Amino acid sequence: MNNPISFVPGQYSPAGLDVNGDGQADITLHDLHASMIRRPRGQEVRTLNQYTGYFSTSEGDYPVSVVANSMKEAAKILTMPGVFGQESLEPTMIKYVKGSVAVSVPVHMVGFSTVITPAGAVDSGAYATPEHATVNNGTDVIFSAYEPFGWKFVGWYKGDPDNGGTLISADKISTIDVYDPYSTLVTYYAKYEFQPIIRNGRYMDVSRGWTWEIDTDGYSNYEGRIILRASEIADYYWVITEKRMNADGSGVWVLAPDPTVTQPGGVEGGIKASVAFTPSYIGLNLVFKTIDQNQFTFDTDTICNLRWVGVDNQ
Repeated sequence: MNNPISFVPGQYSPAGLDVNGDGQADITLHDLHASMIRRPRGQEVRTLNQYTGYFSTSEGDYPVSVVANSMKEAAKILTMPGVFGQESLEPTMIKYVKGSVAVSVPVHMVGFSTVITPAGAVDSGAYATPEHATVNNGTDVIFSAYEPFGWKFVGWYKGDPDNGGTLISADKISTIDVYDPYSTLVTYYAKYEFQPIIRNGRYMDVSRGWTWEIDTDGYSNYEGRIILRASEIADYYWVITEKRMNADGSGVWVLAPDPTVTQPGGVEGGIKASVAFTPSYIGLNLVFKTIDQNQFTFDTDTICNLRWVGVDNQ
């Protein structure tokens, strides 16, 4: 009896070009070359049974081993063209050999999901697309990440970036090859880091509904300008006469009435103030350290929680 040939569906036999020993090239050099330049499909490990089918030849029974879920499936595989010769032949006998054979088989589809980390970025409005999908293994998919106020996008990771994940791209919009050689489910992470910055633009006081328009890049001969637009109260214009910044992004602004604007009445000489500010996940937290009498009912230690809503369109 001849030595058996190990045959796994979907893969080239390691036995070589002449699979069935008939002297014919069952796998051509062209096929071998194509298999080398073609990207391999993703693989997954499945536990199957081993069966041996015996084919009648002039030299006796010729054994061919296959792996399958059942005897019925093994019979179908053994009659496929190319298993024994180029034609479809039926074995004279099939025997169960053993079970629990681990086999690597191609994965045709792969599912993926997208996770945003850390959770604080989500609370600030970060989002990433697509959230989840199922595609052919090896498909190029466009991923997009939105960078909210106070957060910097770090990159796309395959796997948890805080637990051995691999950086794929640092671009917010990236084309990613959704591919895994072993798994049918992949998790991609959009990683952010908190970036305490002062962003110029319009802020909404979340408690009062008023808007603050803040510009810290300079105004006339001053460090910047702040406009408070309060409902049912005339707008008030401050200039930033002094700006003290700390390494963590916090600091203090010293405010004086804008001398170029006619301010609403209430305090002779205008409203002077100093405010401490701290960047938050959504915008700025302002605390009045000192302030003159004013129509806004601000007092020392008054807190204003501001949410950044966009660039000032004035």
